[in-house]
Amino acid sequence: MNISLNKGKRGEIVAKEYLLLKGYEILETNYHSRYGEIDIVAKIDEELVFCEVKTFKKNSFVSPLEAVDDLKLQKIKITIEDYINKKDLYNVDCRIDVVVVGNNVVLEHLKHC
Repeated sequence: MNISLNKGKRGEIVAKEYLLLKGYEILETNYHSRYGEIDIVAKIDEELVFCEVKTFKKNSFVSPLEAVDDLKLQKIKITIEDYINKKDLYNVDCRIDVVVVGNNVVLEHLKHC
């Protein structure tokens, strides 16, 4: 059976493998709440990392980083609050990263966005 993944899902798989190779522990993927979605929830050392994965598309007029605008960041922050509340993870250091994927490789990993 040949299962075809869309470009975004392939990008998330590439980002997940990259993070694992860098020593991150993947806690959850595609966390959904009524506020939004977090592509990857990971942990490194004692810090929670909430990753937004952006897959570079050929002929796109918007760069993957431009797609993570203030509105998108606000939705991510509200979704993080929901995650922290549901998991009772108070007083834990956390950050938001953006992982940019293109041609099935990580092009950029921006920390503390």
